[in-house]
Amino acid sequence: MKKKEIIQIYQILNKTFRDITLTFAGIALENNFKDEIITDFSNCLEDIYYQTLNKIEKLTKKTSYFEFNTKEYLHPHPAIRELLKIFNLKPEDGS
Repeated sequence: MKKKEIIQIYQILNKTFRDITLTFAGIALENNFKDEIITDFSNCLEDIYYQTLNKIEKLTKKTSYFEFNTKEYLHPHPAIRELLKIFNLKPEDGS
């Protein structure tokens, strides 16, 4: 698999999980979800993300690395904020 294709896979993965996170955050805000529900959801989604990432790494034979997204334009629940930082994995360069 070409490097460009692998990068696109990670971009799709990260965008999808960010979109899920932001959608949930909006629903949680509109419905006044309790903190524990938001935290539980965030922990579950993070686990699913890592499971998906492991599957991608096995397929591409590339490990990923973190480049935390520290830009904050929103001020969501702390658990949501942490998820948004995490969903920024990239494949290793392999050089």
